[in-house]
Amino acid sequence: MKRLAFAVPGDLATPTGGYAYDRRMISELGRLGWQIDVIGLGEGFPLPTDTTRAAAQASLFDIPKGRTVAIDGLALGALPEAFRERRMVLPQPDNLPRSGICLRPRCSR
Repeated sequence: MKRLAFAVPGDLATPTGGYAYDRRMISELGRLGWQIDVIGLGEGFPLPTDTTRAAAQASLFDIPKGRTVAIDGLALGALPEAFRERRMVLPQPDNLPRSGICLRPRCSR
């Protein structure tokens, strides 16, 4: 079974289009046979408190090496160190699959 860590800022149940997109991605990947580990990154993104940011970074570093990670773009811009350290890459046709995927690419501040 394929396995994916799906990192989400805030509450996945939030009734917005972006979170609906994340929920749909998780659901559809599950239907395709993926095991999805949802990783909650905390509240306040894209501008989290230092405490939330540190906790989110720790959660990302706890994901086993080699596991594919999808991270919502709302969080990625606030966590560039985790992105670099985990050697995540943004999907491109010539380099999929790799170790990370950015969803909703609002990845820079």
